[in-house]
Amino acid sequence: MDATFLIKSLSDFPATCGGVAEVLLSKLCAHARCVDFVYDTYTSPSIKDNERHMRGANEVNIVIAGPEHKRQKHFSQALSSGLFKTSLLKFLAAEWEKDTYKEMLEVMKSISHKKKCYKFEIKR
Repeated sequence: MDATFLIKSLSDFPATCGGVAEVLLSKLCAHARCVDFVYDTYTSPSIKDNERHMRGANEVNIVIAGPEHKRQKHFSQALSSGLFKTSLLKFLAAEWEKDTYKEMLEVMKSISHKKKCYKFEIKR
């Protein structure tokens, strides 16, 4: 499942990034036995950078400080920013590794290189 698509399909977002992580994980776990959480890096310069520049859009680097961090007001819109998406995906991967989520998940392996892959097995 495409996590960005799933996030954009949610109509009511929790107030915090931790709440978003919990809702997203529960949605993913409801329909799967295994979740492969894979994300790419967003490099610059890119074609998207030129498109944003032509529209006059500015990208702001947003660091998600933790689960109590208030989510962006226009959360779905923020997902169009590569910097925000990268920050969110890093936060989700780190958040889901916490003991809080062990009831739902068992981390099977964590591979770290230039790109990261986290594989979570869903406990039933």
